[in-house]
Amino acid sequence: GAEVGPTGGENVDVTAEWDWSGVGKLAASLFYKELRNVRTNDTVRRSFTNNGQTFEAVVTTPVNSTAVGKIKGFEIAYQQVFDFLPGPLKGLGLQANYTYVDSEGVPQSTLSETDPDVAAGRQPTITGDNFPLQGLSKHTFNITPFIDIGPVSARASYSWRSQYLLTLRDVITPFDPIFQEAYGQLDASITISISDRLKLGIQGVNLTNSVTKTSAAVADQNGDVRIIPRGWYMNDRRVTGMIRFNF
Repeated sequence: GAEVGPTGGENVDVTAEWDWSGVGKLAASLFYKELRNVRTNDTVRRSFTNNGQTFEAVVTTPVNSTAVGKIKGFEIAYQQVFDFLPGPLKGLGLQANYTYVDSEGVPQSTLSETDPDVAAGRQPTITGDNFPLQGLSKHTFNITPFIDIGPVSARASYSWRSQYLLTLRDVITPFDPIFQEAYGQLDASITISISDRLKLGIQGVNLTNSVTKTSAAVADQNGDVRIIPRGWYMNDRRVTGMIRFNF
């Protein structure tokens, strides 16, 4: 059978930046992308040889879709060190960005009654025509305040993204499309330079102890798509001590 090739695309991007005094920057960009050969599933006929005998079989396998995926949106990024503040606060700064993405996904193509998975009841009845492309949240933002005071450097970072499509076809029964729900996480660190060669620090990951939640898209009796809970995953809060020495 034919091998699955890479996804290709055409991009149009427009970006504008404003820098001031070497301590601040504001950037904005618009983008539009068309993706071709997006990977999806399809039903194909293939030949298999076993013990010298060749048999034909109908199988569900990854293929490059003939549909075109589309992505459009914008991004805003801001960064500044507030050097106009008095005393040690001169080292205070902020980084932040926000991205909006509107995408049109590639529908699932394995819904034919001749598909062995459909015939065996192992395939959802949702094509995903109105779903976004996999892995793309509509809203994403990051905000990172930081401060450098002599030998001390500290920063925190909060990252958040809205719901996004993980996969059009789950790996277990009933093979529904799976979404990851909105998720935010706070990380932070502080380091102290004891000397030019020695640094001590502490780092915290997922300080909010956020939980990853997934949901499944299912069709009700009226054929309307509903999102129902599927799984919850504890990521744990982690704190790590650091000693860094340069020879």
